[in-house]
Amino acid sequence: THDVRVQKIGKHYRAYERRSSNWKTNVGTSILEEVPVKEKWQRWADLAGEIFGGMDILTVDLMVNSDTNEEIIVEVNDTASGFA
Repeated sequence: THDVRVQKIGKHYRAYERRSSNWKTNVGTSILEEVPVKEKWQRWADLAGEIFGGMDILTVDLMVNSDTNEEIIVEVNDTASGFA
C-alpha cells in the first residue's frame, strides 16, 4: 500500500507518490517521487474544488491498495496542504 498526493494550483496539476516499508511513515525512510497525473486524479481535484466553492489551490490525498490497485480518497486539503 502507498499513498498519492495530487496538487491543484489553478490549472496546474502535479502528483507525488510516497512509498515506504510502512505506509504510515511520512519521514525518514519514505520515498517521494513525482508521477504523471492520471486523468481521473485531475477530475477528482477539479470536482473537489467545485464541491468546496471553487477552490483553486488544494490537494487530494489517496491511498492505493498494492494488491488490487484500488484508489481511495482519504482527504482533501486547502492551502494548508504542505506542498512538496
